[in-house]
Amino acid sequence: MKKNNKTCYHRIGQIFPGIALALIVAGICIPASVMAAEIKYKGEWILPEYYPAGFDGYGYINRIAAEEVVIDDSILKLSPAAAYATLISVMATNGDFTDGDLVGYLTNSEHEIISLWLIKKGSR
Repeated sequence: MKKNNKTCYHRIGQIFPGIALALIVAGICIPASVMAAEIKYKGEWILPEYYPAGFDGYGYINRIAAEEVVIDDSILKLSPAAAYATLISVMATNGDFTDGDLVGYLTNSEHEIISLWLIKKGSR
């Protein structure tokens, strides 16, 4: 019986380094872009077809101004070329958004909002 246990442990000892090496090689070969893919948020909302498939973030507007917006207590800078869209217009303005609106947004590499999308009009 001891002989069989030794044989079993010996085989595991031979197989384990091969599995470990295969996992290391797989980790190196997988592109970094796949491993660090950006997450886009998709809600259960019913939105017009011209809306993006997902957002970089979403939340309720606490305050909105010309250069920044506060969404869920986080201050976010608005890009000077930011685009705005509502449920009825793909060409909206900053003034179409008010406190309490639920919005989704897309950002650029500097973490500025490049587009703001109305999801649900607030009750305020």
